[in-house]
Amino acid sequence: NSTLLRCAGYKDPSEHMLSNAEKSTFNIGEGLPGTTWKKGKIQIWHNLDNDDRFVRKESFSKRKLDMGIGVPIIFNEGVIAVLTFFGKSSEHHGVNTKAVLRRLAFQISNDVQRKISKNRLNDLFEHSPNLIAVVGKDGYLKKVNPAFTRVFGYSEEELLGSPLVQFLHPAEKDATLARLKEV
Repeated sequence: NSTLLRCAGYKDPSEHMLSNAEKSTFNIGEGLPGTTWKKGKIQIWHNLDNDDRFVRKESFSKRKLDMGIGVPIIFNEGVIAVLTFFGKSSEHHGVNTKAVLRRLAFQISNDVQRKISKNRLNDLFEHSPNLIAVVGKDGYLKKVNPAFTRVFGYSEEELLGSPLVQFLHPAEKDATLARLKEV
């Protein structure tokens, strides 16, 4: 459901902020996670005991946590996740919290983008019907895709370490070797 957010906690129950009875699913715009998601901007809420937007007051009041921070993780101009942090306001004086969290969110977003790009390239390499090979400067195959192994009838292990020219049509050898020297 695209209108719900689910909170994930720690595996170690001693570190887990939420008891099983506490709310862990939020609508977009509800509570700190939902508000952060809806606005797409870092949210810093102080005095949580008296903030009507904050829905888990009882649990956090017992722990004397009076400040909450929501950090949106942005990818392709949309929020894909929200990180929430809680603490005591008195412990955050003199720290430019927003700047630190903005940088953290930026770094996580870049890592997510890099991972998605890597997965897309890997899918292209693995599932392309076209022959794709990575060739070293020495002219030898370093990596081949499944189509390459199917067309030539060799396993990847048999192909790796073989010279590329072994698989080229004689009319293509000179031009291909010339291009390899340009790299």
